[in-house]
Amino acid sequence: MKTLTFVFIVILTACQSNPSTEANEEVVDLAADIVTDQLHDTLKMEPTEVFSIPGGCCVGDYDLGRVVCTDMNLKAKLIFGSKGQGPGEMMSPQYGYCIDRKFYVLDHMRDGIEIFGGNGLFEREVRVPAEYDKFSQFALYGEQEVLFSTGYLSTVGLTFDLNKLEIKDSFGEGEKPIDSIIPANLHVTKDDNVIVVFWTDPRVIVYDADHKKLLDKDMSEYSFISDMMEFNRKSGFKKENLPLCISNSKFDPLTQRLYLMVYAFYPEYRGPHANVLYEFQYENAQITLRNTYRLLGATASIPAFLVFTVESGKVFAWDSYNKDFYRYSLPD
Repeated sequence: MKTLTFVFIVILTACQSNPSTEANEEVVDLAADIVTDQLHDTLKMEPTEVFSIPGGCCVGDYDLGRVVCTDMNLKAKLIFGSKGQGPGEMMSPQYGYCIDRKFYVLDHMRDGIEIFGGNGLFEREVRVPAEYDKFSQFALYGEQEVLFSTGYLSTVGLTFDLNKLEIKDSFGEGEKPIDSIIPANLHVTKDDNVIVVFWTDPRVIVYDADHKKLLDKDMSEYSFISDMMEFNRKSGFKKENLPLCISNSKFDPLTQRLYLMVYAFYPEYRGPHANVLYEFQYENAQITLRNTYRLLGATASIPAFLVFTVESGKVFAWDSYNKDFYRYSLPD
């Protein structure tokens, strides 16, 4: 892994250029107001993902199969789960949600969702039928349904009934962007539309509740995403091994804002790149760019390893390169 990371950095450095910014992409530098190593040094965590909870965030721990919940100051306040394959155990806790005082956590290696009460006590687990087990992300859709983004199937997503434990329907037929197990993030809006963010083929698609496509937006019009696509082209990567043009996305249900994390080629910031956060406003099945932020300090060894979430105007980001956790405050 260290050798591959070194080769990636060398290639990236050779191909970097000063990105051009459009008028609506004026970059605002954000310095972290909290930087801590306590999750790694004290709790011995190797985070795989971060998701929001009211008043803080939760961090999935790959090595120990658990979830650590923090307050807004990144102080641990609740730890639940353990490594294994039994009830309440997880092999690779990743994406999650906290809804109505329940935690829904995707155990990626076991192809299912673990459900815990607000006190961290295990309640039940949901496994996906074997023929649909190659999913990578999920989103809660109402109280009883889950949307899965698919990997090897010719669909964008599947709707799964949590009570009946069966696939209800699928959407996005014939629109599989790439043979990959990480095709997209899924986000549900307050008007029950579904936002799909493709990482490698950078697009944002919006479907309504009947799976009718309302928006199909090519994100290459934004300069930092375009620069990453150009790097991929020059580097000669095979399609199935392309670095991610969009490394992650989050959606704030309160403000209805979509956040896209993107690599940026800035050698002056700790290595060959920094990380840029695009902030879009969602309204009536459209997204409009509000702000472009450069997160100073936090970096990553490869794009997918900078995991983040947004809660109450704060960005929480795990830096796998330096093993630190960062909190940034977004301007009002």
